[in-house]
Amino acid sequence: MRISSAILGCTLLAACGSMGDDAQTGANGENGKLDCALAGAADFKPVCQVERVYKSDGMELIFRHPGGGFRRFAIVPGKGVEVADGSETATVTTLSSNQIEVRVADDRYLLPATVKAADDALQA
Repeated sequence: MRISSAILGCTLLAACGSMGDDAQTGANGENGKLDCALAGAADFKPVCQVERVYKSDGMELIFRHPGGGFRRFAIVPGKGVEVADGSETATVTTLSSNQIEVRVADDRYLLPATVKAADDALQA
């Protein structure tokens, strides 16, 4: 599902500071890293380091790949995440009420999130 349509109520835990806590305790990876599947890999592995960057217009997440590459995502209130650079778009799939998969080209990232139904998001 596209980020602009179905994930209206998606709130990344990182936006309120919880993602850093989960990553450091190993809830979604090891040693402060989150699960990702890069370059078309089938299996997720806890190899992507996540950095939060606070800007005047919001927060960005930078996913650093083990080989030196990275991807930047902007946190968009009421939507979830969008690619912060480049021309590629992110596709977000809800995996559960507390986890989403973000896909950009051949790279996939598992993110902790609180996913609300569209009706709940309108009431919030």
